[in-house]
Formats: sequence, C-alpha cells, structure tokens
Amino acid sequence: MLTDFYVGRLSDAEEIVSGASSLRPRLSIRNADNAVLADLWAAIDPGADVAPLQGDACIVASRSEGPWVLALPAGLVDGLAAVTEGAIPAICERWCAGEEMAFHNVPEDVMRRPLVDLIEVASEAKNADHALLLWMSV
Repeated sequence: MLTDFYVGRLSDAEEIVSGASSLRPRLSIRNADNAVLADLWAAIDPGADVAPLQGDACIVASRSEGPWVLALPAGLVDGLAAVTEGAIPAICERWCAGEEMAFHNVPEDVMRRPLVDLIEVASEAKNADHALLLWMSV
C-alpha cells in the first residue's frame, strides 16, 4: 500500500484524492495504513481509543476503489507531537508488538526513522493548526 502524509486543511482532502492538489506530500512511508497508525497511537498512549482509525470513520475523501484520504485524529497528532527523544525506543518496542506490526514481524530498529519523521510532520501540522491527512492507495 502506498501512503503519503499531507499537512493541510480538511477542505484540501478532495483535491488530494483527485490528484489536483497543489499540496505535496510531507512524508511518504509504504504500508503506513490506518491499522498500523492505530497500533502506533496505542503505543504512544495505551489508554487512547484508537477505534476511529480501525474503520472508515476518519475517511474525509475517497474514490470507490481508492485512493482514500483520512484525517488523522487530533489525539494521535497531539500524541506524536509530544513524543520526546527519550521515549522513542519504548514507543518503537510497543508499536512493533502491536497486532499489525507483529503480524509482519517488523523489527523495532526499522521503525525508528519513520517514527521520527511522523513526529516531525505531526509537529508541523499542530504548529500550523492544520490537519494531518493520510492519503492511501493500493
């Protein structure tokens, strides 16, 4: 699955899904779909209700067979933006123990760079008071 992260407004979602947006992806990570991000959110905040990411509740624009654009929940964006350098190893460990990552046997050291990149993009979205949008296509 192809996945790109955009910093923008919810109103940008339809143009992103159509490919007509002037916005460019801030980050591209293969296979970082909503289930993987739900595991990440649970790794950051074990008490978080990640259910909105596990279904289609976050979809803000789509085509029948994809692509899809999801607005990532504020709790996930805020959680990512608040992650400190010292917390990264433990979050990677919990993230890789999550259902999706464990199924694919993803090692923790491989996820450090994507996590740091996601923290940076989430911080950018939060500081700009914009949404963090996830574009997905199979």
